Amino acid sequence: MRARDYLRSRGHTVIDRRYDALDIIDSDDDESSFAEGKEKYRLHRSRERDSSITKKAKVARLKDTGTLSCDICDFYNKYGMLGLGVIEVHHKVPVSELDGDTKTKISDLALVCSNCHRMLHREKSTMHISELKKIAESYAASV
Repeated sequence: MRARDYLRSRGHTVIDRRYDALDIIDSDDDESSFAEGKEKYRLHRSRERDSSITKKAKVARLKDTGTLSCDICDFYNKYGMLGLGVIEVHHKVPVSELDGDTKTKISDLALVCSNCHRMLHREKSTMHISELKKIAESYAASV
């Protein structure tokens, strides 16, 4: 049973944003249907992460190259000083696949800009860094 069906069977309202997007495109209304900014408290399950290893990865990259650049694209050269140090840390093996006993090494991580990080996680199964790099390079060559 899909999670959506399970939640609906227990009386919860499930909003499928894929279909809502079509309604938004067809709508002429330029105002939100509700007031934004209201505080909402949530309880959810998350996986623990060690923020110190991400800091170590950034420090190691700075020592090696003198800059924090994206492993996939040319983010820094597009934005210059504005893009300096704007970097995220990506787990090459998704955290969701770790068993809770795995200790992460710097070599298990990649430094990527926020756009590339989002693209890596765009599909249900995480795209490999080399695959996205190939796509980005082929697109850059065609432009």
